Amino acid sequence: ALVKWDPHPRLYLGYEALIQSLKHENREVWELKLRSFEALILSEMGYGIDFTKDEALMPIQEESFYDYNLQLG
Repeated sequence: ALVKWDPHPRLYLGYEALIQSLKHENREVWELKLRSFEALILSEMGYGIDFTKDEALMPIQEESFYDYNLQLG
C-alpha cells in the first residue's frame, strides 16, 4: 500500500493521462493503457519489475522467451 500523505506525483500524472486517453482512445487500446497504469502503480509501491534484465542480470534478448515466477522473480 502507498503511505498515507506521501505524494506520488508520477502516479497522479499517470492516472490523469490514463483518464484522458480512455476518453479519447478507442476500446482496442484501453487494455494496454490499463496494464501500463497497473505497472506504474506496482512501481510506485516498490514492486516494479525490471523488464530490461533477466534473473542473471543479463540484458533481455528480443528473440528469446521468458516467464515470471512469483517465488523466484
